[in-house]
Amino acid sequence: VMGDAKFGAPESPSDKGSLVEGVIPASAIQALKPILSRIDGEAPVDITIRTRGAQFSTHGVKLTTRLVEGRFPPYGSIIPKQPKLLGIVNREWLKQSVRQASALLDKETRRVNLEFSPGKLRISANSLFGESDVVVSLEECTSEFKTSIDPFYLIPWIEQNKSGELAFHGTTPDRPMIATAANMLF
Repeated sequence: VMGDAKFGAPESPSDKGSLVEGVIPASAIQALKPILSRIDGEAPVDITIRTRGAQFSTHGVKLTTRLVEGRFPPYGSIIPKQPKLLGIVNREWLKQSVRQASALLDKETRRVNLEFSPGKLRISANSLFGESDVVVSLEECTSEFKTSIDPFYLIPWIEQNKSGELAFHGTTPDRPMIATAANMLF
C-alpha cells in the first residue's frame, strides 16, 4: 500500500455485526514498511482496528496510529464499471520507460502523459528542464486513450508487482484509468 489505506473491519471478533470503517494515514503505512522489511516474510502481523485507531504488532514491535477523521466518498463510485482493455505491457519495459520519461521532472511537474494507441504506448513528460518521449510496445490495444499520472506513485506500484505483464483499462479520459496485475489494482 502506497498511500492512505481504506479498510472495513468488525470492531471486535465478537461484534461481527458492527463494521468500523476508516482510513489509515499514509505516514503510518510508510512507518510500517521498514518494520516489515526487517522481519521474516512469513511472520504474522496482528492488526487491531478500533473506532479511532489501528495497531499493528509483530515480533515485539507495535505501531499505533489514529485513523484519518472525516467523511469520504465511496471510492467504488469513481472506478469505471465496465472499463475497456486499453492494452497489456511488459512490466520491465514499462518500469524503465516511466523512469526514463520522468527523469527530468521537478516537484512542480510531477506528471507523465500516457497515450495508448494500436500497438504502442507513448510515455512523455515536459518540464522546465526539457522533454522526454518514450514508446513501448503494447499488446491487445483496443482504442486510443490519453491520461496523465504521477510517476512517483506509479513506479513503486510497478516495482512491487511480480507478474510479467500489466494491463490498463479505462472508459474515457475524464474518468479514472485502472491498472491491474495479478490480483493487484492501481
